Amino acid sequence: MAFSPSFKVMGIEIELHWSLLVLLLLILADQGVYAVLSILFLFAFVVLHELSHSYVAIKNGVGVRKITLFPIGGMATIEEVSIPPDVEFKLALAGPLFNFAVIAVTLLLTLLATEPVSSFLWMIIQINLVLGVFNLLPAIPLDGGRVWRSWREKKVSHLRATLEAVKLSRFVAILLFSLSLIIAFTYDNLGILLWNFLISAVIYLGSQSELSVAILKDSAKGVFVRDAMNFSAVSVDSNSTLREASSLMYATRSPLVVVSSSPVRILSYRHLIGIERGKWGKTRAAEVAQPSPACRMEEPILDAWKKMKSADVSMLPVLFDGELIGTISEIDIEKLLVLNRLRIDSPEKVEN
Repeated sequence: MAFSPSFKVMGIEIELHWSLLVLLLLILADQGVYAVLSILFLFAFVVLHELSHSYVAIKNGVGVRKITLFPIGGMATIEEVSIPPDVEFKLALAGPLFNFAVIAVTLLLTLLATEPVSSFLWMIIQINLVLGVFNLLPAIPLDGGRVWRSWREKKVSHLRATLEAVKLSRFVAILLFSLSLIIAFTYDNLGILLWNFLISAVIYLGSQSELSVAILKDSAKGVFVRDAMNFSAVSVDSNSTLREASSLMYATRSPLVVVSSSPVRILSYRHLIGIERGKWGKTRAAEVAQPSPACRMEEPILDAWKKMKSADVSMLPVLFDGELIGTISEIDIEKLLVLNRLRIDSPEKVEN
């Protein structure tokens, strides 16, 4: 796993992606400490921008897992798969509105300030102006694209609104790159071309990811855990050793096994790798396995998928009255949703 340091603000984890650390090291080597401090100052407002999104999200009952800082900006990872359009509208606008509020307050302060404070304040205005205006571009995954989609979703379905937003996002990405190409060759500035190429790529790929999630949500309507679960759970009791658990995993060709302890735990090959083989006969599976959220048969399948993503596991135990009755895996969900999507898009369905 790449080194990505993190810290917490408002109880939310702020993670510095390894690529940002590499960028800072390159800037330090090429331009010195002052340039690095300038970048960090910029990212302080990026963090505040993302925290504005997170604050509105939490106030509206949407959990925020973490905020990740990349070289081209930040991204808040939320826990909800489905967000009502009104909530998404407020959530998306929160970041740019914060930037414009900072601009308004700073402009007032410039009336009272003298040099060099005035120059410092104008730098703050420029940073927030760029962040606010850029994020309002009508392209997903930027804030402007989410605002546009939430507005369209009041008139059409979420999937249709996302499809339209993706088309608009791709147009913006191509336009941004084309303009950068013209500027780069006109003013002999390949740096701006590379930078905007990265931004265009993020917009293009990010919009495709949003479309995939929208298709997932549409395909999962009316689908529950019971429709995809495996009623034959591969499990061992809490007193089983790692050797016994590994033998069962080998016999059933299962990369995961459920440990029926309290709480229910998931044991995978990666847990076994971390323990010396000579200790497998003496180590209880419950001591090594990862605590896992469970789900119920009547839960919507998207809720189970969301639990998997939050816990970073690929399988969940299914309980009934506190007893293990089966499992559901990420592969089970994907297979069912693909089949459900084919059924929805079938010629017979279209004709009817």
